Amino acid sequence: MSQDHLDQSVATPQPQSERVPRILDLDLDFFLYGVAGSRVPEDGRLDEDEYPPWPAEEVIEFLEHHLGLDRRLPGVAVEDHVELFTCWRDAIDAGMLRPPFDVVHVDAHADLGHGEPSWNYLLTELLHEELATRRHPRQDDWRYMTSGNYLTFAIACRWLASLTCVGHGSGRVGDVHQYVMEGRRLDADHIHLVPYPKDIGSKLLLAGRASPLASHEPRVPFAKIGYESFRADGPFDAIYLARSPEFTPASADEIYDLITTRFIEGCDH
Repeated sequence: MSQDHLDQSVATPQPQSERVPRILDLDLDFFLYGVAGSRVPEDGRLDEDEYPPWPAEEVIEFLEHHLGLDRRLPGVAVEDHVELFTCWRDAIDAGMLRPPFDVVHVDAHADLGHGEPSWNYLLTELLHEELATRRHPRQDDWRYMTSGNYLTFAIACRWLASLTCVGHGSGRVGDVHQYVMEGRRLDADHIHLVPYPKDIGSKLLLAGRASPLASHEPRVPFAKIGYESFRADGPFDAIYLARSPEFTPASADEIYDLITTRFIEGCDH
C-alpha cells in the first residue's frame, strides 16, 4: 500500500485539549498457534504444519469483540513491522498524526529489543542526540533499529503516550528487555529510557549497573496483557498491520487479506 493513502486518511490534527489518538498495531504472527523465536528474512516463511493460522472466524471474533472493530479505519498494511516507524514519522510530518499517541500492540512479540544488542546504540548514542536526529536512527543491521525493537525507538522519539502489549499467555508478554523498563524491572508498569555515558556506557550496561546520568525522557505507561482477557476500552483512530514474512507461514496471508479488506480503508485486493 502506498504512503499516499496514509497522508490522506489518518486523522487530521486536533487541538491539544482533545483526546490522545489511539493506534492499533497488529502483527500477522499473533494469529498463529505457536510463537516462532529468533529468525531472519533468509529463513523464509514458517511451516504451516508447525505454526497453523487461526481460522478466519476466530480472527474476526477477536477483532470485533476484543478490539472493538466494527468498521474500516484509516491505516496502512506493510510487510515488515519496522516500516511502521517511517509510516508514523511521515504522518507526523504531514500533520496527519499528532504525538504523543496511545499504541495497542497486538503481536506474538513485544518488539522492545529483547535478544538484540540494539540497547547499546539506543542508550549510549541515540539518546544523546536531539529529537530531530533521533527520528532517523540507523537501520544497518540488528545492532540498530529493526522490526524487533522499533517501538523502543518510537518511544525515544517521544511519540508514544502509552503502550499496551497484547500477546499470548496468561496475562504476560515475553521478550521485554529490562534496559528499557523503569528501574530495569521487568514487572515495571512504565517504560523509562535512561541514557548511559558514551564512553563507558556499554561496560556499565553489561555489568548490570545503573547509569550515573539523569534521564529527561518521559515515563511511558506500559501494560502487558494476555489476549484472552484483553478488551479495548475505546475506539481506535487508525490501524496498522504487518505481514512479518519470516514469522508467518504463507497460508496466513489469507488472514492478512481478510484484515486489510475488512478493516483497513483503501486496502482492497
